[in-house]
Amino acid sequence: MDKIIYFDFEATGLNPYHIKIIEYAFVKEDKTFISSLINPGEQLEKKITEITTITNDMLKDAPTLQQKTNEIWEYIYNTSQKCGDKIYMIAHNVDGYDRFLLKRIFANDYLKLEYLKDHVVFIDSLHLAKLVLPTMRSFSMATLCKIFHIDSGNHRAYGDTIALQKVYKILIKKLGQKYGKSDTYFLENPDKVYDVLY
Repeated sequence: MDKIIYFDFEATGLNPYHIKIIEYAFVKEDKTFISSLINPGEQLEKKITEITTITNDMLKDAPTLQQKTNEIWEYIYNTSQKCGDKIYMIAHNVDGYDRFLLKRIFANDYLKLEYLKDHVVFIDSLHLAKLVLPTMRSFSMATLCKIFHIDSGNHRAYGDTIALQKVYKILIKKLGQKYGKSDTYFLENPDKVYDVLY
């Protein structure tokens, strides 16, 4: 379980290739975490504030992403060094959103991008939900939190990440039931989750 990092970004929009990060959170099973607001260097649209409750006033004195890049890198790098193996980074819709934002943070550092390529495996809880709950119409985090009676993070990075962690563990139990494994089998073996999903 020490190989797993749950993470989430809040940003200025939905297109991961053009938006800017305004908040991040990374959480591990041992409850160590990093989280921060980020000044994107531009004004937020009203709709983003309505969704996230993050205001321009909250961001005006926040650090820039460049000032926080090393903190993010050290958190990921130290985890992989401790494990001595692959680490598994989990987000909801990671394949369509969070993975791209994470890589953009290190876009100007080829060695770091290569390190991520070699040592980080991404698991998308959205795909996991579709596998174990095939009859559902919606697989949004809000819907999953509702049916599992979990407080949603309300589009703030740390809260969303804690909600993700709880949702993931329930989905993992359901995956174990599907394949006749113990409740903890897939949590303790994220490589097996990856094999099933991909």
